[in-house]
Amino acid sequence: MDWTEFNKRFPTEESCRNYLFKKKWTDGFCCPKCECKKYWLLDPYKYKCQQCGYQSTITTGTVFEHTHLSMRQWFAAIEYVGLCGNSATASGLNTELKNIDLEIGSNRTRLNIMKTIKPELFTHDKKQINRPLRGKIDIYVDKNTNIITAVEVYDGKIDHIRLCELPEAHGRAGQDCRVHARYREYREPH
Repeated sequence: MDWTEFNKRFPTEESCRNYLFKKKWTDGFCCPKCECKKYWLLDPYKYKCQQCGYQSTITTGTVFEHTHLSMRQWFAAIEYVGLCGNSATASGLNTELKNIDLEIGSNRTRLNIMKTIKPELFTHDKKQINRPLRGKIDIYVDKNTNIITAVEVYDGKIDHIRLCELPEAHGRAGQDCRVHARYREYREPH
């Protein structure tokens, strides 16, 4: 695997925290209790609402909550599983993370990571696959591979991730993407 792009995007823990902050609070911090936008930063991960005093972290309600691993290790593991799909293994994860000095020592930890990430990225439940998306949907288009990634954020958490390969003829700028109420969906032109 080539980790160049990953290392450019997430070179430090701070870059991972900033990315997660923007994903969790797209319009800036918002207290989950009183919806106040003002906060004090208690440590790099913890925020305290200036109005009600409620403390929240960027990892609350995510797979990163209550972990001893660094954010870069988690992000690299997600990248690995995302690229390898269902063929991703704990030993493969170990090999790849060793290459970028983010090795995870314990095989038990690697297995737990795989158990956590795979269901988040891949679902085999046909009812879940075919149901309409809900909540906020982030759409990413990879122009090199013609793949659209839809990340469903529901109740402030990533709920589902869907991948769709655009047909070669329609993968250019003229593709037909229509916005439906609260989500976007790719439709092939007729």
